[in-house]
Amino acid sequence: MVRLILPVALFVCVEMASAGNAVGRVGAITVANDSHAVLFQLDREIDNTPRCNESKRFSIHLQKPGGMAAYMALLSAKQHGYTVLIEGLNNCANEWKSEDVKTIILD
Repeated sequence: MVRLILPVALFVCVEMASAGNAVGRVGAITVANDSHAVLFQLDREIDNTPRCNESKRFSIHLQKPGGMAAYMALLSAKQHGYTVLIEGLNNCANEWKSEDVKTIILD
């Protein structure tokens, strides 16, 4: 039993560790009227972003729980020039080629 749990636990830790994260100021924000996703960039590189994030942007889905709150926090950070910490979800489900956001922390 222990032999089975250890490899699974290690796999989960590796997956969590490989999600993208970045600290910086909000750069370009892209909002399209034909999508529920808001895409944005920071003024710094994203560390550990998944391969699917070819655009080097993050994505917020406005119709998911917390989506509008995350978008409002993003707009506030952009307006006031706050530094933000973005943690990604290690996938690009919201918008192709942009990593989904897990949390936004304003500093």
